[in-house]
Amino acid sequence: MGGLAWVGAGVVGNSSYQGVVGLARATGNRLGGLFGVPEGDDIARAVRRGQLAALERTIRDYWKVGRPEWQDEPHTRPEMFHEQSLDFCKKAVGRCRDLTLKVNDDLTPYMVAALDGALAARTGTAEAAQDDLATLTEDAVLDELCQHLGGVRLPDGFEDHFRQGSGQYPRFMDAFGAFITREFRDNDGFHSVFIGGKLAAIEGVANDAVTLLASLEHRFGSTLERIDARTDRMESDVVATRAGVEEVLAILKAGGVLSRAEQAGITVEAVRAIAVRLFDEKIADVSLLPSIEKWIDRAQQQLGQQSNEGDAFEAARREAERRFREGCIGEASRPFMEELEREERQEQEHQEERRRKRSRLLEEAIRFDELAFDPSAGVAKLLLLAENESIVGAADLSQWLVDRAKYYRDRGETKGDNAALLFAIAAYRAALEERTRERVPLDWAATQNNLGNALGILGARESGTERLKEAVDAYRAALKEWTRERAPLQWAAAQNNQGNVLRILGQRESGRERLQEAVDAYRAALEEWPRERAPIQWATAQNNLGNALSTLGERESGTERLKEAVTAYRAALEERTRERVPLDWAMTQNNLGTALRDLGERESGTERLKEAVAAYRAALEELTRERVPLDWAATQDNLGNALKTLGERESSTERLEGAAAAYRAALEERTRERVPLQWAATQNNLGNVLSRLGERESGTERLNEAVDAYRVALKERTRERVPLDWAMTQNNLGTALATLGRRESSTERLEEAVAAYCAALEEWTSERVPLQWAGTQNNLGAVLATLGEREIVTARLEEAVAAFRAALEVFTVEEHPLFWKITTDNLNRTSEEIRQRSNDPSNEP
Repeated sequence: MGGLAWVGAGVVGNSSYQGVVGLARATGNRLGGLFGVPEGDDIARAVRRGQLAALERTIRDYWKVGRPEWQDEPHTRPEMFHEQSLDFCKKAVGRCRDLTLKVNDDLTPYMVAALDGALAARTGTAEAAQDDLATLTEDAVLDELCQHLGGVRLPDGFEDHFRQGSGQYPRFMDAFGAFITREFRDNDGFHSVFIGGKLAAIEGVANDAVTLLASLEHRFGSTLERIDARTDRMESDVVATRAGVEEVLAILKAGGVLSRAEQAGITVEAVRAIAVRLFDEKIADVSLLPSIEKWIDRAQQQLGQQSNEGDAFEAARREAERRFREGCIGEASRPFMEELEREERQEQEHQEERRRKRSRLLEEAIRFDELAFDPSAGVAKLLLLAENESIVGAADLSQWLVDRAKYYRDRGETKGDNAALLFAIAAYRAALEERTRERVPLDWAATQNNLGNALGILGARESGTERLKEAVDAYRAALKEWTRERAPLQWAAAQNNQGNVLRILGQRESGRERLQEAVDAYRAALEEWPRERAPIQWATAQNNLGNALSTLGERESGTERLKEAVTAYRAALEERTRERVPLDWAMTQNNLGTALRDLGERESGTERLKEAVAAYRAALEELTRERVPLDWAATQDNLGNALKTLGERESSTERLEGAAAAYRAALEERTRERVPLQWAATQNNLGNVLSRLGERESGTERLNEAVDAYRVALKERTRERVPLDWAMTQNNLGTALATLGRRESSTERLEEAVAAYCAALEEWTSERVPLQWAGTQNNLGAVLATLGEREIVTARLEEAVAAFRAALEVFTVEEHPLFWKITTDNLNRTSEEIRQRSNDPSNEP
């Protein structure tokens, strides 16, 4: 529906016109509705009738002035356009034929509200707005016409004729305005809505009927007169044509021509129809009879012909002949066109099925490339798939690749699918070939950021650091365009993401530099992610800051960093609630548990450890194996750590057995093939709890299992790859071997334990990780003391004393009273052994 476009077109400069222009801009002013009023409304039907009448007039006019141009344009199918467009007008007019108009109380409030908003927002001059509104109305009518042409194109030249007219033939808007002028002049109900009711309350919109009609007739009066005059002439022409045709038919009958036509199967109605067509074409009377006779001969030759084109073709021919013989000569070609349309639909359906089949084949091929871990081959097929789906152009192709990459990244992240992550990385890189920094700098930065995310996720699962370093490079590239000044929120996101990767890198390196860089990156992100403006992002950065602080705290002798981490996690949980973001809430609970466990290990009580267990079990309520298998496994591993530490401080083995069960559950998802470093970490932890259980049992089975677990862990935890973790497992292996050695008469296991502790101290230095260094010194001292007790000389005992004294440089009574007491007891016992031996003459060589 054209809406109230006619008001603006008819009253130039009038304030009601300007209001309607604003309304048209605000609503799109398309044919589908009139301010939300149903099509059945009287005023709406009248306006639509005006549009359809003007459209039909324009089409018929163009048939005369534009037809010669079609000879060079067979692809436009002029006859089909003419027939289908007039058929559309006829059917549409039938739906709004009743023009018994009345003021519609439901319509008026819609118009009042719409015009109020339009008047407040209007801009520009009335003349400029008139052009805009006319174009909107013309576009709307052409759009609807094209939708009903079944794929037939508008002939070249028709749109110009429609918008501008041709010589004596008016353009669409003038014909439209002329029709509305007539209705306004002759139909009281049509104009009453504009001069009464609620519209009268709008200043400058309501007008008296005389003034408005005068404005309409001033604008469209001459066009209306031309149309009326042409209509009168056409009616006279019709009368003359009918008389001439009947005269010609009488002559043809008298001469036996009609009889000959009937014998050929050509009815009188068909001859009459062609005579009318010849009259319309202004064939001179002297030429009319010979033309009809020749036409009969040609028709006789055409009718009844056979071909080998198939049943459908012959059916169309028979239907065309039937129509022709009955006098429907204008419709006779229609069956062939319908068959052509059917053929084209079948061809389109065939092409669509072929496209779908190609897509299915490519999708399956891509899946097998995933199974083969071949992202290069997969991305090549993705590009073929995009081409098959008609995705062309740098912008569309890059966005399609980014969407596919996101699908792979999400699947890889949640399902532990590393092949999917490889495909995500390859797809992001392919997108960056289209989405360049020079062309779309901000989109390029976004894709670099996403590439960094995929690299970071995969790098966290791999034993090396190459992917992680590539991720850092990607984030830093993104930050070249995502500057704080230009895109502060995106800048904060990239800082946060960069911090995640730096933290993982820092965990794998012996120094603290990367970890401090991570802390700095998170704190930078929090400057643009304040809680008031971005609460969810603020909580994310707080959680991540806690992770970096927690890792730093593990490497320092004090507890300040760990307490800061706990504070950061608890802050994050104020916004990361279970109801709002269950998985994020669970992840932060898991992280909080880790910080509490680390604090609990450095305190003599068990309160922090019990809080840690509670946090891990809360996390597992949402981090289920079905939903996020690798996160579930990580939390099971962490729960095992807390239970192990608690179990070490209790006489019962229940907590220790619970820890062993948690580790074994984690290993069901943490496989060596999928996540080698995490698998090694859990093997190390399982060794720890088996070692503790073995210490409480008389046999050696558990201890031997512990040694085996440590040794398989060291296959992935190498000194070159993860030096600090390698040192940790060496220390733990030394502890298990020492326990075994104390139960055997041989000193082989004890010597192996000394070697393991000494290896650990090569990476666990007092400068890097003072607490771990001190703990290993204490362990080394204990096994040296055991060896010394089995030897006559006191050299091993003296080495043990030196190791204990080194440990006490870190284990002070003020900062680590529990560890201080254990180490002091070991030192005193060994010193007493040396003193006793020095006073025993039997120990002299």
